[in-house]
Amino acid sequence: MKASTFGSPLAAHLASFLSHKRSLGATYRNESWLLGELDRLAMGEAAGAVVDESLVRRFVSVGTRGSRSHRLTLVRQLARFLAVEESRTFVPPRRFLGACRLKPVVRVLSRQEAGQFFEACGRLPTPARSPRRGLIHGTALRTLLLTGMRRGEVVALKEQDADLDAGVLLIRCGKFGKSRFVPIAADLVDLLRGYRDTLRLHVPGRTQSDAFFPGPDGRRAGCPTCLYRSFREVL
Repeated sequence: MKASTFGSPLAAHLASFLSHKRSLGATYRNESWLLGELDRLAMGEAAGAVVDESLVRRFVSVGTRGSRSHRLTLVRQLARFLAVEESRTFVPPRRFLGACRLKPVVRVLSRQEAGQFFEACGRLPTPARSPRRGLIHGTALRTLLLTGMRRGEVVALKEQDADLDAGVLLIRCGKFGKSRFVPIAADLVDLLRGYRDTLRLHVPGRTQSDAFFPGPDGRRAGCPTCLYRSFREVL
């Protein structure tokens, strides 16, 4: 959400906080949407340009247990940022309204399981509405397994970023906006070379600016959520 779309008495404070976070390298895409929701809630607040307990309570109490934890973390950061200049700001405690972050259970695949996962990527079903899904998602998931790249980085990869002659992938604007090179082994180079040739047969005229792992149209970047669904299917 653009700063100019904030319209409550808190608009200037929200815009300043968002600008501050992005200056530190955070993208804050989802958070900007949540700040917009907080802005809408603040429209009818009697407290005016102050984050008070009533506003925080209304904002945090929405959604599932996991989403409440995320909302609480965001509004705590906002409140601590604003409290430096406005002493009336309510800074909620860590477990306000019982919201707490759920720790994910880490599951590390054994070598045998990783091999089974790799093979299952080749059997990913291809629905009629997305005839290249098995090829694209199966190869993208194998790339994730063998490189340790992030899902968003794989989805954002373009044709020009995959130098298969040198055996290197270029990640542009990864975490905290940093770019890096990812060297890949010879077997993955061969896999990606075969994938690229097959995809070009299905989608003629692909250019260097097209997504390396495209969506259904064969050119634009795929959907990270769709790739995650494929990941769950392969598991």
